[in-house]
This record gives sequence, structure tokens and C-alpha cells, in this order.
Amino acid sequence: MTAAETRQQLATLGRDLAAAANHAGGRRAAALHRCLTGTETPPPQWSDLALVPDWLRLPATARRALADRVALLSMARTLAASIDGAWLGALAEKVGEATLEWAIELAETVPPTDLPPVGADQLDARGTALLADALPQSLRAYLGVEVMAIACPADVRDALIARAAEQ
Repeated sequence: MTAAETRQQLATLGRDLAAAANHAGGRRAAALHRCLTGTETPPPQWSDLALVPDWLRLPATARRALADRVALLSMARTLAASIDGAWLGALAEKVGEATLEWAIELAETVPPTDLPPVGADQLDARGTALLADALPQSLRAYLGVEVMAIACPADVRDALIARAAEQ
């Protein structure tokens, strides 16, 4: 790839990210949050664009579905061992039975985590936190939501994301 082609590819990534972040209120909400909290995230640099994973360019609904799959995989072994019908039912209602079954079937093939299980109401937050943790700080704003901090080894997190992205 020539230098011009590389610059063109990075420019395309930048335009895609800017378009995704330009959803109704997204930039205004982020600006208000920075103003109220006094935090300023560094703007992305050209070198950051080379680190943009394919999933970050997905539409918001597809990214949320990916986040749900990552969250399910982060507790797949607990899911597979659970007999709590109410919890499993709530998760199935949120993500669909096929997706929940998919995560349970993969329980022995994904790396285990020390993360505690979460309910259906926290699934998005868990998955989004894992996705955000895989991004440079300057790209996290493109997720369009405020994320919680999460402690998961990078190799485990990356394996969960890669497996969830295959689905």
C-alpha cells in the first residue's frame, strides 16, 4: 500500500467515525459532560485511526449487539453452570434465546474471567466497558456512551471481543 493509499484509508476511517459520533445530540452531550465534569479527552490523532477496530465502525445497534455478546462471553461459564431460570430468562429476553445458547455453548472454549455475572439490565454496560477498554482513550468517545471502568486482562478481553465479533 502506498503512502497516499494509507492516508486515504485513514481519512475514510476518520470520516466514518465522525459520522457515527454525529448522531442526534451525541457531540452536544459529550461537550456538556466534559464541561460538567471538567474532563477533557484528548482528540484522536492520525496514529489512533490506524488502531480503529472494524467493530467501531458498525452502526450503534450492531455495536450494542456486539457488546451484549461480549458481556455474555465474559460470564459464559457461569451461564453454562446456572440453574437460575429467572436470570437466564431475563438474559434470553434481552438478547434472544439463540444468542444466549450460543454463549453457553462456547463456555468451555473462551477464556474464563474473574468478572462477576451481571443481570440483563447491566449487560450493555459490561459489554461496552470491555469494548471501550480495548480502545485508546482518544477513541472511546466514539462509542457514544459513558463507560464504567472494568478490570479484565487485555488478552482475555481481546479474545472475548474477537469471538463475539465472529457471530
